[in-house]
Amino acid sequence: MKVPKYIKSSIVGLLLILLGSSSLIPPSAAAVDADVTEFSAGRAIEHVENIAVRPHAMGSDALPEVRGYIVEQLAGMGLPPELQTSEAPDYFGQPGRTVPVVNVMAR
Repeated sequence: MKVPKYIKSSIVGLLLILLGSSSLIPPSAAAVDADVTEFSAGRAIEHVENIAVRPHAMGSDALPEVRGYIVEQLAGMGLPPELQTSEAPDYFGQPGRTVPVVNVMAR
């Protein structure tokens, strides 16, 4: 019995879709004790939990604490942090007022 061409084409198409979509599956998350040169979602979430203890919008009192935590963590990893200071509009306060903004960078 001869298999129709459209069935063969459909099977090949489905196999290609399955093969192609397998590359979209993300790798499993590395454990907290994974090598320090490897990204670990477990380690990352610890930092997120420390940073997200309370809101820290521009100009808030909590922002220097968060910045200090980030600077401390970067320095602890051997990455000398650089601070880039600027002024930005105070979107959460008085119109026309500016607040200092400090970007933390590491290379």
